[in-house]
Amino acid sequence: FASAACRGLGEGIPMSLVIRNGTLIDGSGKAPYFCEAIVVEGNRIKEVGKATPGASPNDTVIDAKGKALV
Repeated sequence: FASAACRGLGEGIPMSLVIRNGTLIDGSGKAPYFCEAIVVEGNRIKEVGKATPGASPNDTVIDAKGKALV
């Protein structure tokens, strides 16, 4: 899913998938928590955090407000 969503419009254009405002369930047994942003590049999670990164015009941004991210 992420790799298909992150393909560039042209060669050499780095693209990310930025998922904002979701509730993260990380599978560790800890309580779910609000996550301002998860950044996926290619098929790897690059960043998870409370600080919302700026998205470039080439990035795909999904607002996951009210959604659970597993």
